[in-house]
Amino acid sequence: MKTAERIRRAIEKDQVIFEAARITLTASIGVACWPRHAKDAKGLIAAADRALYAAKQAGRNRVVSASALPAEPASPELKARAEVAKG
Repeated sequence: MKTAERIRRAIEKDQVIFEAARITLTASIGVACWPRHAKDAKGLIAAADRALYAAKQAGRNRVVSASALPAEPASPELKARAEVAKG
């Protein structure tokens, strides 16, 4: 989280000049860590993506950890696998 926040602040401080206009940049960052938030690459990307959208919905220009989000409901496929595993 500290590294992501440092990156966000660095981006925010910088400005781009485009056609004589100064443009301030901002960044919304979603953070997820293996193995805490997912057990595989696909799940890790999904957790980071959920955190990114939460950052944008919270007002943009911020960092949100997947830990701060409620657990994602299980997909129908995972529920079916759990039922099969139960027997």
